[in-house]
Amino acid sequence: MVHGRQAMREGIDMLEARLLQKDKATKANLLENRIKRLVFEEQRAKKLTEIANEKAEKLLKARDRH
Repeated sequence: MVHGRQAMREGIDMLEARLLQKDKATKANLLENRIKRLVFEEQRAKKLTEIANEKAEKLLKARDRH
């Protein structure tokens, strides 16, 4: 009966190891997606800032002309 318990314990250990590995992979994937999203948001913010600066420059030039 001791061998049966040992085999069961080994099976449980293997299952726990597999679950931990799966959990780590999921967390890594979530982190990767978060980083990609942050990079996207940063690029978007830069683009919107550039557009706002261009509009401000046009308004200032138009004001100076009049």
